[in-house]
Amino acid sequence: MLRERRKLTFTFQLIALSAVLIGFFFLLFPFGGVHAAEFRVTNTTELQNALTTAQSNGQDDVIYLAAGVYSAVENGKGFVYDSTNGDNRKLTICGENGTTAEQVILDGGNAFAPVLSLVDENPDHLNSAFTVQGITIRNGKMQERDQNGGGLCVSSKGDVTVKSCIITANTGDDGGGVAIYSSYGSVTFINNVVTDNIAMDDGGGVDIDIANVDTEKFVILKGNTIKNNKAEEDGGGLRIESRNLICVNNLIVKNRGYYGGGISLIPWSEGQSIFTNNTVTSNYAQEGGGIAIYSEEEYQVIVYFYNNIIWGNTASTGSDIYKVGDGMSYLYNNDYHDVVGGFIQVIDNIDTDPLFVDQINGDYHLQSSSPCIDKGTADAPELPDTDFEGDPRVVGAAPDIGADEVIAIPVPHIKVNNSDGPITLYQNDTLTITVSLNNNGITDNADWWLAADTPFGLYFFTFDGWTDAWVPGYQGPLFYLDSFEVLNMPVSGLPAGTYTLYFGVDTVMDGDVTWDSVYYDTVEVNII
Repeated sequence: MLRERRKLTFTFQLIALSAVLIGFFFLLFPFGGVHAAEFRVTNTTELQNALTTAQSNGQDDVIYLAAGVYSAVENGKGFVYDSTNGDNRKLTICGENGTTAEQVILDGGNAFAPVLSLVDENPDHLNSAFTVQGITIRNGKMQERDQNGGGLCVSSKGDVTVKSCIITANTGDDGGGVAIYSSYGSVTFINNVVTDNIAMDDGGGVDIDIANVDTEKFVILKGNTIKNNKAEEDGGGLRIESRNLICVNNLIVKNRGYYGGGISLIPWSEGQSIFTNNTVTSNYAQEGGGIAIYSEEEYQVIVYFYNNIIWGNTASTGSDIYKVGDGMSYLYNNDYHDVVGGFIQVIDNIDTDPLFVDQINGDYHLQSSSPCIDKGTADAPELPDTDFEGDPRVVGAAPDIGADEVIAIPVPHIKVNNSDGPITLYQNDTLTITVSLNNNGITDNADWWLAADTPFGLYFFTFDGWTDAWVPGYQGPLFYLDSFEVLNMPVSGLPAGTYTLYFGVDTVMDGDVTWDSVYYDTVEVNII
């Protein structure tokens, strides 16, 4: 009996030991044989060393960059990763958690291009993929022709993603800012800012060339700002060569090229391109100031335009859209003026100034009186649920046309002596306060506030008089209020000093100020 117990105990010990050894084996050699390696780098040397190691370490790699400037000049060349003769793996380069693109900078020093080069040209490496996220790439400058992608150059057989990056002040041959080439993958380019780049050939801001042998592969452009870029040839803002394209919520402005000031699109094979809720304006070219489309005669490509502002561009031919070649193209609920080329269906489009808030100074939000508000269609393919800044879409009866979705808010206004201020009054003057409110159709209950910050304290207006207690002057639904005179009194007797008057509404009606929901206007009065 004792012998049997010892045998049983020994058996359990073996089982336990085996379990430990098996666990240790899987710890060293996880299922699938490969696990991700993480690098955390803080300077130029560490970054290039991490890229070099990741080329052939047999793992998917993530390189986290701490806040700082990584200098290609200090590196003696642009930063390079080339796994053509190395791994068939994935690489991600991104800012450290908690950093922004403005804080993590790869700088070419106007001495090297590309600033960052990611290459895998091995035809058997179909699992390779590149992701670049949350960094700034700037000041790359080509030193000779055929240096593509002044800021970022990616050549891959697999998928490529560039997200939340700033690409600025670079010069390259094709792709002044970014050049991306992929034989078998999709390219996702979202929420990037691409400005002030120059291409000596095609793609001033971005040049993307995708073979798209697989019909399910796409170029996806969403939420990008492409501004002030220049190409000597095709695509001042972007040049895209792809079977399939999804282009949504992009702001493409003030770019210059010979063909396609904003976008030059070269679709091929039997694919389709979809443009939904983009704003393309103030671009310049000889042909296709806004968008130029060149399709080969043998390809029956399909191009859809839904809810886009393609207006106010300049070209000798086709100021807004210039289309050459066969295929089927459709225009639904767009705002454009000048289009050259055949379209199968043209339905519910408008031709009028979209009324941007301040186009001269770069504010391409729509004014509240814009004719583009509620003029889009909810049947648009790839209709986004937010606009280019993340505001909700759809807000009104229908989507707005363009990248911006106007969110109606109440707009209060206060004046002193018919002035928005600052205004100076003297003891023999009269003080008149008038208020108005454009409720923009909003009728929610609200607290209405009128306050005066004076040299002798903070006071609040009520219909029973002024008080130093925090109480609204009125509570009730919002409505359109034309100019209403609240106060008319002589200045004489008021102490000299600066008075700041506030008029606002708080859409949380609780007798208190909820700062996230209060809308107000101010005027400053100096009394002498």
